[in-house]
Amino acid sequence: MHRALKNLRDGILLMISIISVLSIVDQSANVAEASSICARLLGRLAQQLRFLPMQRYVVIVDAYSSASQLPGQFEKLGYKVIHVQSSPRTPEWYGPLRKADFVFEGNLSHLVRELQQYPIDAVMNGTDKALSLADNLAYRLRMPNNGLRLSGARRNKYLQVLALARNHVPVAESFASAKLDELLKWVERREKWPVVVKPTESSGSDGIHVCRNRDEVISAYRSLYGKQNGDGGTNTEVMVQEYLTGREYIVDTVSSNGIHLITDIWEYRKTEVPVSTGGKAVIYDYAELVPIEKAPKELVEYGKQTLGALRIRHGASHLEIMMTTQGPRLVEANPRIAGVGLPAYVEAAGNDNPTQITAEAMVSSEKFHQRLRQPTKSIQPGRIVILISAHTGIVKNVRHLAELQSLPSYQSHKVLDAGKRLAVTENLDTSPGIVFLTHPDPTQVEKDYQQIRRWESQGFFELE
Repeated sequence: MHRALKNLRDGILLMISIISVLSIVDQSANVAEASSICARLLGRLAQQLRFLPMQRYVVIVDAYSSASQLPGQFEKLGYKVIHVQSSPRTPEWYGPLRKADFVFEGNLSHLVRELQQYPIDAVMNGTDKALSLADNLAYRLRMPNNGLRLSGARRNKYLQVLALARNHVPVAESFASAKLDELLKWVERREKWPVVVKPTESSGSDGIHVCRNRDEVISAYRSLYGKQNGDGGTNTEVMVQEYLTGREYIVDTVSSNGIHLITDIWEYRKTEVPVSTGGKAVIYDYAELVPIEKAPKELVEYGKQTLGALRIRHGASHLEIMMTTQGPRLVEANPRIAGVGLPAYVEAAGNDNPTQITAEAMVSSEKFHQRLRQPTKSIQPGRIVILISAHTGIVKNVRHLAELQSLPSYQSHKVLDAGKRLAVTENLDTSPGIVFLTHPDPTQVEKDYQQIRRWESQGFFELE
């Protein structure tokens, strides 16, 4: 009876809303949009007056990579997911693709009209590539959103630096341009080597070069400018940045109405490898899970300042921050769920899955705020090992798999299958796989890590 009375009350409120909208249709500059709103409200009213519960929806743009875990989390909360694919073609590294309900082909108004037929409570992006479209859809559908003014800065690494600097958040010395001569003038005037050269927009460690002289900067620029990046876009600018040294961290967060919760922190190590275009590339070696209570307080505070400077009030974010001798400096910010399976690894180490927390933040603020009052859970040591290949060819067989799975700290792995092409590792996209280790004893994790590297040096993959 209580449920029926509530639906009746909501039905009456909807009737009032419809009357209000109808009263301004003739004055509206967009009659079609006002009529669409009326139709949507009438659909809701019909369900309410039949005392039927209404199915609610969440829109995810590109539910790929780790974001493929999000639909299941929303379904646990009673929501169905509408999956929007941000473009007709998707990058190969996304892996197995969830079927799209809508494919965006450039007509934003048409997509908005289609989505207005559903009772939607939230819109979010699953990948970097999807950010602009998700921001625009959330804004147009009047869902909780981060605004459009800094949408570009939330995607573009150089614009991120400028946004933080405007808000008096310390940043690395940086410059971006489409012109090689302007980049060379900047590095020559600065006279400090090495420098990092990278795309302004991409994902993972795609296109990151460490350059120690003018010739290497030229080579890196030519390998990037005008070329397709890992997300399928074209590099229209190249960024050059001071080479930061120190301890590098991943800080993953979830936000609800401007309140930020740290879900997990990783300290990761990188290594340098030679690349075919000359010079060296910085690639991931491994990432170590850090108990949040043991992380530097300055790191956590800097992460929250970064979110504020980029006007991130809702959703998940993946921040990469270097703790230098001068203090923390942003490497890059990515307003999305962390990739390479990090959420599942956090759960395996004993904490709640960040995709679950993200879903709660988007549609159940009460559950999210309950989390803010709960003590931090204890976690056991965990390490993500990024496999590195020095060879290229077609994989015939993967060696040492049985031994790998028998390691005391082994949790899971994902490596190239037989028949796939093995590439020389120059970035995260060309890594042949990952292994996640977790164990109560950190020395066991280190021991198993060293064993994996020994197998790798002996040839982890047998080639045709």
